[in-house]
Amino acid sequence: TATTTISCGTSCLNQSWIESSDGLAFWPFDGSYVDIVGNYNGIPSLNLPTFVPGYLGQAASFDASLQQAMYTSFIPLNNVSFTIEAWIKPTGYPNPRDHSIVGLCPSKIVDRCLHINIRNKKLYFGFYFDDIQDVTTIPLNEWIHVVFVFDLTTKVQTIYLNGFQDVQSTALHSFEGESGNFTVGINQGVDFPYSYFQGYIDQLSINRRTKTPCEILEIATLTGHFKFDSPSTYIDSGPNAVATTFSSTSIITGYKNQAISFSGLSASYFQTWGFTSFGFSNKPFSLAFWIKPQILSGTLVHLSTSSQGTGSHCFPLLGFDSNGAIIAQVLTDNNIVVTATGSILPVSSLWIAVVQTWSSTNGLKLYVNNILVSSVAAPTFLASETTPNYLTLGNCLNGCDGTCSNGLVSRPGPFTGAIDDWRIYNRELTSDDVCTLYFSA
Repeated sequence: TATTTISCGTSCLNQSWIESSDGLAFWPFDGSYVDIVGNYNGIPSLNLPTFVPGYLGQAASFDASLQQAMYTSFIPLNNVSFTIEAWIKPTGYPNPRDHSIVGLCPSKIVDRCLHINIRNKKLYFGFYFDDIQDVTTIPLNEWIHVVFVFDLTTKVQTIYLNGFQDVQSTALHSFEGESGNFTVGINQGVDFPYSYFQGYIDQLSINRRTKTPCEILEIATLTGHFKFDSPSTYIDSGPNAVATTFSSTSIITGYKNQAISFSGLSASYFQTWGFTSFGFSNKPFSLAFWIKPQILSGTLVHLSTSSQGTGSHCFPLLGFDSNGAIIAQVLTDNNIVVTATGSILPVSSLWIAVVQTWSSTNGLKLYVNNILVSSVAAPTFLASETTPNYLTLGNCLNGCDGTCSNGLVSRPGPFTGAIDDWRIYNRELTSDDVCTLYFSA
């Protein structure tokens, strides 16, 4: 018999790309300026940067009018490949030209002055007269993932924005600076003292290697990944290590290794939180998992601003309608729940792949076993505009009784069955991604 090879096209979802090798420094800014990887603990300026709710945990807040910044000893980035990345949230552009993210510039000498900043509202990556500038305007008051990569072998400088390459150029030389303080929120050589950053910086890291495009995409967009495998059964294996809790569940043999099983009791659920992207309207998202239902009713994934399943903003993203068909939903900006109705899933020993995606461009889509079973127009997604946001798997808790907008989920409540390999993304997965998830298991 002939063997048919399935080709899914380009996707980064056929493995986990994240690794921690060659880490030089990492400042999570969770209430301190401590480097938790190396020995580059931050020394704050006289006017201390403060700490505010961040993309994850807390972030450092910089006020340009107070000349707030952070300094460390020299970090050896000269004549090596490196990757510098962070989550940033600019809150203003008070300076004439530059707002510095990081720098290593004791003096303005060609190829000896590292300056990574926002210049004229666009990302800028330079060694001094050996520079590149991005083409995308950076908006205010939004969390943005930024990455700056230099490859020593090719001399290529690359800027990534929210996981995707935005601009690339070949430098004449590598960075050659051999002294000076590494700075955060200010540059000591370029436009000093008029380059103080205005806004928040979180999860700032430096690696002495070139991170790959797939690794950068995964770090920026995989907001949660739950494999439910022993020994880290209920732990997020994604890049963010978001918090979790659970009740009245068990671990059984899954589609991949092990899976979580829900009893159908009112106290049976798995919950996770810390998803900043779900707090902002019209941001794309995707949910994916393998499911083996025992009963075709209940809530599969519930979004809320309260850990009780209620709050100012709550509705089920995935569940079952009155006919037992699986449905995907979004809440639009006119407070109407839009539903994509899928197929009636088999109740058997079979595992079924389910993917929900939403973007303002392509609307709401529901895939079952790599088949697009429903697609509806939904140009807006109304979010809570607050954090934290809770995602509850297998239940809606106190939001089941009509407190929340349940849409076409006919019997919101506990789910009976098993779920494996739950993934949460802050981007719309492509059809190639969906295909890869299905066939790479």
